[in-house]
Amino acid sequence: MNKFFVFTVLLIASKSFSQGFTNRCGTIADMNLIQTNTPNVYQSYLDIEAFTANYITNQTQTNSRLINGAGLIVIPVVIHVLHNGEAEGTGLNISLATIQSQLDVLNEDFRRLNPDAINTPSAFQGVASDFGIEFKLACIDPNGNVTNGVVRKQVSASQYNISVRTDGSYDDDAIGIKKSSTGDAAWPTDHYLNIWVCKMNNGTAGYGTFPFHYSTYPQFDGIVIDKGAFGRNGGTTSGFDKGRTATHEIGHWLNLSHLWGNTISPQFNFDCFSDDLVGDTPQQKTYNSGCPSFPEILRKCNSVDPSSMFMNYMDYTNDQCYNLFTNGQRLRARALFATGGPRATFLINYFQIQTPTKVSCNGSVIKLFNPTCATPTWSIVSGNATIVSGQNTNSLTVSTPSPGSFVLRATGGNYIEDKTIDVVPFTSSDYTLVGNNGSMYWCPNQTTSFSVSGQGATNYNWSLPTAWTMINNGGSYVVVRAPSSTYPPTGTLSVSVTEPCGTIIAINKFLAYSSSACSPSIPFTLYPSPASTYVNIEVTNSQTNIAAVQITDMYGNILINNQYSGNYTGVQIGVYALQNGPKIAKIYSGTQWYSIQFTVTH
Repeated sequence: MNKFFVFTVLLIASKSFSQGFTNRCGTIADMNLIQTNTPNVYQSYLDIEAFTANYITNQTQTNSRLINGAGLIVIPVVIHVLHNGEAEGTGLNISLATIQSQLDVLNEDFRRLNPDAINTPSAFQGVASDFGIEFKLACIDPNGNVTNGVVRKQVSASQYNISVRTDGSYDDDAIGIKKSSTGDAAWPTDHYLNIWVCKMNNGTAGYGTFPFHYSTYPQFDGIVIDKGAFGRNGGTTSGFDKGRTATHEIGHWLNLSHLWGNTISPQFNFDCFSDDLVGDTPQQKTYNSGCPSFPEILRKCNSVDPSSMFMNYMDYTNDQCYNLFTNGQRLRARALFATGGPRATFLINYFQIQTPTKVSCNGSVIKLFNPTCATPTWSIVSGNATIVSGQNTNSLTVSTPSPGSFVLRATGGNYIEDKTIDVVPFTSSDYTLVGNNGSMYWCPNQTTSFSVSGQGATNYNWSLPTAWTMINNGGSYVVVRAPSSTYPPTGTLSVSVTEPCGTIIAINKFLAYSSSACSPSIPFTLYPSPASTYVNIEVTNSQTNIAAVQITDMYGNILINNQYSGNYTGVQIGVYALQNGPKIAKIYSGTQWYSIQFTVTH
């Protein structure tokens, strides 16, 4: 019955729903307390209910991220397993098979694919619903890394003590399950449904958060399931071993109330004042427990109803007695994801095209944040661009012949994302010109290499100061010899490059003489720097040989150690296996060690 209701909850510790648990659900929302103690939460509740009522009336609001607004919504899930150091698959450290069984239960229950759907009484078959919502373990973590969607965290607590806020809801800050210091912090709650599995000390099988709590406690959004009630046959408590506790708590996460309006009291709600705001669930006085027989009439409010709906997932019966959600509950849940709804950004924040800081004309890589790993199909909607590679993957390479913009589209399953990509030429600030000594100074009569790094530049044209000599022109790098004069005139080294969009860019660097840097002179030169595959080391006078070369990091750790016998005047060393960053080449002449700093960039 669809009438306004007041959330009120009183926990009855003496009531045992099944051996091992005294509280089927700890999702508490006392609107009297909330209105008094947390008016911002109360206002959020009122706003969401107004939005939901409008959605149910019109059913025209969809989310632009869905190809079919009434079609499938896939929710990426992360499971936080809080254990005490047990081996995986034992104790609190539940197995991956148990976790997957819980996901299977959720997808059966919310899609009405549960085998026990046949047990729904004929009187309620007509309102039984497929929500069109599925749950999938995340395959991409918040940093873009591959994951199996499971975080295993060893904690010191063997069980968690339950604490309640002044508004009656569970105090996640005090409980500590969802905090990194005492449990495990949530992954971004506007991207993932977070589920924690642990042990609670007060006999609660599980609890969740309502959408109206999100604006105040976003870091705690998600559900908690006691290990004894998690998974199909993974739950160790009779009556809670079919995985339906998670179905029930996710129902709250999707803005579904208990059928009686969340009122629990020692007496039945004989006035039948409150209900769940769902029109096709019969109004009932209080919860059912155990496994009643149909028809159950003691708890129903209206004589015309055939029975209380004790088999609904939002009642308190045993797992094996649950078997349906209704069409009205489906509408409340899907309203959350409509444009402007309280969980609309949940859809916006994944299957999302992420453009780099700057996109130029050369094979720019554009990535898709896709934590459910739906296979994407890419296309160019408008504009002059070509897909080079990456079709059906999360990393696409595109190229364009000229600056401008194009619209890129990714589709996967029922999801669609269009993104306007602006293509702009690179400028001189996108390129770096540096010498192999790590600066732009030079030394008389010494050979020095200079290199330019950037993105996709071609046609490197070098211009040297007067009296300088070109030793080697390698395109992106040049090896030159300075004049022999002790204090020769300074000059400017220039290189012009053609960037990917065709713009010619001039890069100029002033070359300064440094007496302190040049004494003693180094009889070797190293090029290129930055280097990606090889560095070349050459002697700069006929009296010097290369007897040994060590490549170290900035802390002195030896990464490469090569010894040479004979009169070596030049060597080439592979650096393709080294990590990016500054390195030191230590060169032994046979009598003395010299050091040259360079950079590895892959």
